[in-house]
Amino acid sequence: MIWHRKLISRKAFLRGLVLVALSAVMVACGESAGASEAAENGCEASAVVAKYGVAPVQKRPVYEEFILPGEIVALSSETVPLMSLSDGVVEEVYVKLGESVEVGRPLLSLRSPQLLNWQARQQALRGLLQAARLKATTLDSLLRSGLASRSELAQAQAELTSLSAESLEVASNLRAYQYEGGRFLLRAPRSGTIIQLAVRNGMPIQAGDTLLTLSNLATVRAHIYFYADQAAMIRAGLPVRLRLVGFSQEPIQTTIAGLYPTLDPAERTGTAYVDLANPHRSLYPGLYLQAVITKPEADSAVFVPMKAIVFSANTHYALIWKGACNWEVRPLLVRKAIREGFFCDNLQPGDSIATENVLLLFQKLTQRL
Repeated sequence: MIWHRKLISRKAFLRGLVLVALSAVMVACGESAGASEAAENGCEASAVVAKYGVAPVQKRPVYEEFILPGEIVALSSETVPLMSLSDGVVEEVYVKLGESVEVGRPLLSLRSPQLLNWQARQQALRGLLQAARLKATTLDSLLRSGLASRSELAQAQAELTSLSAESLEVASNLRAYQYEGGRFLLRAPRSGTIIQLAVRNGMPIQAGDTLLTLSNLATVRAHIYFYADQAAMIRAGLPVRLRLVGFSQEPIQTTIAGLYPTLDPAERTGTAYVDLANPHRSLYPGLYLQAVITKPEADSAVFVPMKAIVFSANTHYALIWKGACNWEVRPLLVRKAIREGFFCDNLQPGDSIATENVLLLFQKLTQRL
């Protein structure tokens, strides 16, 4: 009997050990199955953060944003318009718009009877000046000897002065040209970039016509246009961000250098300006820009970036991550909207929100509701 009781007790003990082991195995299997299911559903924290760019929101000082139009222009002090001094015909243009040229490079060739006349006159003036100088010197010597009058000497000196002035004028007109093979070459008077090209091969021109414009674009100027009612907030030294329209490059952070003292009478707009270094010549006249000016306010609020916001049914939403597969679709109470996002009053610093694939996630979450 004692042996039988011991046997029963031993069997019960072994049975208990087996049950404990089975329970442990079941718990382990349950945990493994739960983890496996979470992994299959993409609810692991690392997977959620990676897929939806989950990030905490923070408080920032609230500010108002003004966006003003503008454009890039060349500095007038670095710009040289080349104008025609005579009538004629452009024979050939050797440069293109936007091309950089060095001083002395041929820009175009033209034929002009007036330039030919000036060239002939310049040659004739050399002989006339030589004779006029000799005459004035001779009369001065004769006057000292009493063989000539002062009026004769004054007349000779006036003639010499007139010929000298004409010679300088003709030389100035011909200075930019080089005569070669029956045509005149117009050469670049300085290094720069062609920012305007108003002529083409075979085009007739008249005296006073602008042929092309050269500018040194190592430094360019940004014009920022504002209306009269915005003038109170525009001042020299005000921080501004410049975005080039149609370009993906980062905004240029700078400050306003100054304001022109007059308003455009037609548009009733003023102009502020900023000078920008342009070592790579990536900025050129005619580029449109947006100038972003910020006006700080006294308080702060949680900031939600624009890429994290979903707009649906006239309401803006943010997707709040609560952990695992738990999300909250929260309508936003917007205090101030700017280009980069919204300042909101119904979020707390540290709330985790989705910032990537938000539209896809929003559709999945709203389909469950």
